[in-house]
Amino acid sequence: MFLFPYRSVLCLICAFVSSLCLMPLWIRYLKNKHYHQIIRDNGPRTHLEKPHTPTTGGLIIILCISLSVLLFAPLNAYLILLLLALWGFGLIGLVDDTLKIKKQHSTGLYAKSKYIFLSLLSLLLLVGLYYLLPHSHHFQFIPFLHQALPIGFIGTLIFGYFAL
Repeated sequence: MFLFPYRSVLCLICAFVSSLCLMPLWIRYLKNKHYHQIIRDNGPRTHLEKPHTPTTGGLIIILCISLSVLLFAPLNAYLILLLLALWGFGLIGLVDDTLKIKKQHSTGLYAKSKYIFLSLLSLLLLVGLYYLLPHSHHFQFIPFLHQALPIGFIGTLIFGYFAL
C-alpha cells in the first residue's frame, strides 16, 4: 500500500510559495541598501552584463525551508541535525557574502578559510549522525565484496567526510 507523503508535499508547497512571495521584497530591500554582488573585472563577459545583482538571497530560501519544515514535519533528532546543517552551511555563505559587501570586493572568505569552516561543520554533523544512528548502521557495504565491513567511529568520519 502506497501512503501519499502529504506532509512533504505541504512542506514543499509552503516553502516554494513563501519564497516566491518574500524574495521580491528581499531583493527590493537589498537594492535599496546597495547590497549587491561585486563582479570581478577579469571574469567572464556575461558576468559583466549583470552588475548590481543583489546577494544573500539564500537567506530567504533557508528561512522559508526551515519554517515550512517546522510547521509540517514531526520534529526528531535527524530533522534537527538536517536543519543545523542547512543553517550552518547557509551561515558560512552569509558570512562570505557579507564580507564581499563590506570590502566592496569580489572576494569574501578566503578559499582556505571557507574550506576549513565547511570541513569543521561537516565533521561536527557526522559526529552527531554517528551518535544518532543505531550501532547496526556503523558498517560500510563494499559492492565488489558483497559484504558490509565494520568501519567504526573514525571510518564513519573519513567515509562521511569524503562522501559529503
